[in-house]
Amino acid sequence: FVCKWDESFGAYLSKKISEGKHYNVAVGHAAKKLIRTIYRMELTGEAYRK
Repeated sequence: FVCKWDESFGAYLSKKISEGKHYNVAVGHAAKKLIRTIYRMELTGEAYRK
């Protein structure tokens, strides 16, 4: 699976699926990672780095 916006989130999703997680559970984990990333960016004022 390749995420069309960012490779790191696609890789994270693929990792979770390879761990045996159901697709919807893996998407939930990737969404939480995205939320944590956005929250950290808001706190620090930093721009997104790939």
